[in-house]
Amino acid sequence: MAADAPSSPTETQDAGKPTGRRVYLRAFIYVAAVHLFAALLFAMFALGARR
Repeated sequence: MAADAPSSPTETQDAGKPTGRRVYLRAFIYVAAVHLFAALLFAMFALGARR
């Protein structure tokens, strides 16, 4: 075991900046994008069923 390893977990950092907030932002963007895609598919099938 390395002597300089921390004994307790610390916040993950990328280039000295914490990554926690970016992970939540990315997850929100992915969820929003999936919902928009699902809405597009729903609209396409709903409009296609009218003909």
